[in-house]
Amino acid sequence: MKNPSPSTEKLQEMEVAIAPRLQNVPVDSNSHGYSEEIARAADGKTVVGEKEVKCSEREFRATHDQVNNAEENVIISVTSRNFLENTQERDCCVTAGKQLFHTAESDAEMARRAKEEGIVNVVFPGTVTQEGCCRFVSEILKCILYQRQQLPMTYDQLVYSQKKCQDSKVDEDVVCRRQVNLADANRRKCQETLQDLEEVLHQLEVLFCLSKVPQVLLLMGGSIILPKEIYEINLEALVLGSGDHCLRVSSCLRQLFRTLFVADLLSDSRPGRLMPTTVLALAHRDCGVGWFHPKLQFKVPTCVKKQVIALCTDLCTFGNKSTDIVDCHEYVWFQAPRAIKGFRN
Repeated sequence: MKNPSPSTEKLQEMEVAIAPRLQNVPVDSNSHGYSEEIARAADGKTVVGEKEVKCSEREFRATHDQVNNAEENVIISVTSRNFLENTQERDCCVTAGKQLFHTAESDAEMARRAKEEGIVNVVFPGTVTQEGCCRFVSEILKCILYQRQQLPMTYDQLVYSQKKCQDSKVDEDVVCRRQVNLADANRRKCQETLQDLEEVLHQLEVLFCLSKVPQVLLLMGGSIILPKEIYEINLEALVLGSGDHCLRVSSCLRQLFRTLFVADLLSDSRPGRLMPTTVLALAHRDCGVGWFHPKLQFKVPTCVKKQVIALCTDLCTFGNKSTDIVDCHEYVWFQAPRAIKGFRN
C-alpha cells in the first residue's frame, strides 16, 4: 500500500481547516438587499395593479350611472310627451264634442225658431260687398222658386236643359207631331220663365249698383195687396265693405244655404200650385232706377205670415263698425213690372 504524497496530505489538511469557516460566513448583504428590492417591486406592481383596477371600476360605475340617468331622462321625457299628447288629444276631443253639441243645439234652436216664428238668421263673420248682397238675393230667389215648386228643376239645370233643347233638332218623320207640339209648348213656357227671371236678376244688379237695398220682398200668388206667401230678405244688419278684406261670396253662399237647409224654412208638405212671383225692393227714392216702378203708398201686408231670411254681420267680431241707418222717409219700395210665372213639364 502506497503512502500518500506530502502534497496530497497538505491539501486535505487545508480543506479540514477551511470547512468550519465557510459554515460561519454570513449571507452577502448586497444580495439580500437585491432580493428585498425584487420583493418590493413585485409588491409595488401588485399595488399599482389594484389601484388601476379600482380606478377602472369607479369609471365604469360612473359611466354606468350616467347611462342609467340618461335612460331615465329619456323615459321621463317620452312619458311626459306622451302624457301631453294624450292630454292635448283628450282636450281636442272634448272641445270637438262641445262644438258638436253647441252646433246641434244651435241647429235645433234655429229650426224651432224658423218653424214657430218664421225667422232664420244668417250671421256672417265679416264684411260683405254690395255685389255680394245682390248675389245673395238672386240665389235666394232661385232657391225659393225651386223649393216652392214654381220651377221643375233648379235654375242651372233649367238653363242647361233649355240650351240642350235649342241645340238639338227634332226629326218630325221619326217623332209624331203631337209629341213635337207638346215639347214645343214646354220649351216655350220654359223659355218665357227663364227670360222673365233673367230680366229680374239683371235689373236687380242694376238697382244694387245705384242704391243700398236693405230689404227685398218676394210676393207669391194673389196680388201685392193680399199675396198667398211672403218671403222677406232682410239685409239691414249687414256691414258693407270693399276689397280683399270682405268675405268671399262663395263661402257666404255655402253658409247661407246650410242655414236654410237646417232651418227647413222653405219646405212645405203641401203640393205647391203654380202662381206668379212679384219682386219688390226697398231703395233710395232718388237712386235713378228706370226699370222698377216706385210704389210710394205700398205697405207690407200684415194679414199674411212672412218668412224672414235675415242676413247680418257678427258685431262681436266687428264692433268698431256699424250698419248704415236707413231713413224710412228717404227709401221707397220699387216693384218689378214683370212677374215670374212658374211652369211644370
